[in-house]
Amino acid sequence: MSAGAVFGFAQKRQTDELKQIWRLCFGAEQSYLDSFFDHYYHPARTAVAQKDGRVAAMLFLIPMQAVFRDKALPAYYIYGVGTHPDFRGQGLSTQLLEFTHGQLKREGCALSVLVPASQSLFEFYRNRGYDRQVIIGEAAFQKEELCSNDCAHDRLVLADAKELSQLRYRHFADYPLRLEWNADDTLRLAQTQAYKQSGAFVLQNVQGEKLGYAMCVLDGNTLLVQELAVEAGNFFRLAGLLSKEYPKAEKFHFRFRADYLADYVAQRPYAAVRWYRPELEQNEIAMTMVLE
Repeated sequence: MSAGAVFGFAQKRQTDELKQIWRLCFGAEQSYLDSFFDHYYHPARTAVAQKDGRVAAMLFLIPMQAVFRDKALPAYYIYGVGTHPDFRGQGLSTQLLEFTHGQLKREGCALSVLVPASQSLFEFYRNRGYDRQVIIGEAAFQKEELCSNDCAHDRLVLADAKELSQLRYRHFADYPLRLEWNADDTLRLAQTQAYKQSGAFVLQNVQGEKLGYAMCVLDGNTLLVQELAVEAGNFFRLAGLLSKEYPKAEKFHFRFRADYLADYVAQRPYAAVRWYRPELEQNEIAMTMVLE
């Protein structure tokens, strides 16, 4: 342990210090910072390293669920791991992670997951126990490749929490282990201020059947579809409707399960998992891609 460092959980009075570290480490816009602290921050789920009377390092724990054979087990998304510049080079973030792992294991947590900010960081976190990669598929299209698709008889409708949960289960039911938000939290991600240019949409055909969904975020002229779940034969119908829903978007970037649309998809590591229950380790994982 770093000499003089104390590890524990945050106090409400430390909120301003945490926001300052966030700005120094990640440079987020104020609207995103306010949204995160309003909707997801809780002092009792924020691990901190304190040194010289100051918050020196931090990480945030966001509750998830690991659904194993239809039984929901507690899990956490570890987010915003950061060290104040004045305290870097002392191994505080590594020690803070170890403190957190000990707490989660004692609580009976199944696993924790994080999304490294760059591909190079997967090795950094692998050396800290995150030795399982979650692979996803990605594909990119220009608007003109999508807007010509015949989808005149289909429409997009705003999703509700129950629909998202049902459609996601149907799309990922063949995985023995699913790491996900509960239904209300999934929808909340599309409603917070940080996602004010986003939407959670369901593809509905002329008979009223719900065929799949897309979780979208517009960034300038690029639409990021953070998670798409629809049968492969309906992909271009859904994508074509999205191109009409977002007329300012010129580029479309899609994420989906790794074995989807093999002719178009490039696979890459998306997240890393650390296990606290060894009996789960050999299972293939389907994980929500709505995390950032």
